[in-house]
This record gives sequence, C-alpha cells and structure tokens, in this order.
Amino acid sequence: MRVVFLIGFLIAMAARPAAAGEPDELARIRKDYADVLALSGVARDELLAFARLLRKQPAMAIDFTHLDPPQHCLNTGGDMVHVADDPSARVSLAYLHPAKPLVDAGLDVTKLLVEPETSAELEGDTWYYYPANGRTEPFHGRALGMPMIVRTVKGAR
Repeated sequence: MRVVFLIGFLIAMAARPAAAGEPDELARIRKDYADVLALSGVARDELLAFARLLRKQPAMAIDFTHLDPPQHCLNTGGDMVHVADDPSARVSLAYLHPAKPLVDAGLDVTKLLVEPETSAELEGDTWYYYPANGRTEPFHGRALGMPMIVRTVKGAR
C-alpha cells in the first residue's frame, strides 16, 4: 500500500504545473552553464574537481575581469593560475610561481625574458621572469611584492 501511495504522490508531483518563474530559472541555468553542461568524461570530472576545491576554499578565486583581457585567478597561496574569460585570447592561461624556491634550486633567471608590463606585449607559450621591484605585473594590473616565474599558454584560435 505504501508503494502505491508513493507512486501516486510522485506522479502527482511530476504532473503539477511549474511554479511561477521556474521555466525562466531553468532557461537561465541552461544558458549560464551551457559550457559546463556540454562537457563529459575527463573534462567534466576535472571541472567538477575544481568546483569542489573552490566550494571548500572560495577565497582562492580572484576576479580580474576588470583587466584586458578579462580573466580569473586561482590563487593557492603563492602559485597561481590565470585563465582568460575568452579561450581565444592571445594568452589564455598563465602559471605564476614564486621565483625564490626555483632560484634557490639553481634556476638562472637571466636566461628568461623579463615579463613585459602590459598584456599586449605578452606572447603565448613563453617563460618569463617578473623581477618585482615596483614593476606592474600584467596579470594583476599592479606591482607584486615578490619575483615570479611566469609561463604563458597561447590561446586557442
């Protein structure tokens, strides 16, 4: 008897008219998350892993959409990943690492290009050295307090 009641209840709930605004909300979610919903397999799983990480530590997500090009930063407390909002941007990804541990391990930063102060001068697929010293760091739009090693990735064209 309980099963029949439960089935009847579920049928009644499924047949009920949508509450006001539900179709609009569902349409908004489908639009806002179209790129996410289109993913499957490993790509979906990787995105969900980042989502879980950010859900536990939302302060790691930093908004740099005011910069040109607009981007977001995943700041793990030293190492950072910058992701351009537009995957076809000249530089779609940039990895920034504090230089000190790498220099202490023997990296000769004089063999790296000095990072330009504007994003328009950056090239993809390039290693840079950001020396600090009051220079503007283009992925942040301001000076950083420590030297960094920067690896840029060319955007998908």
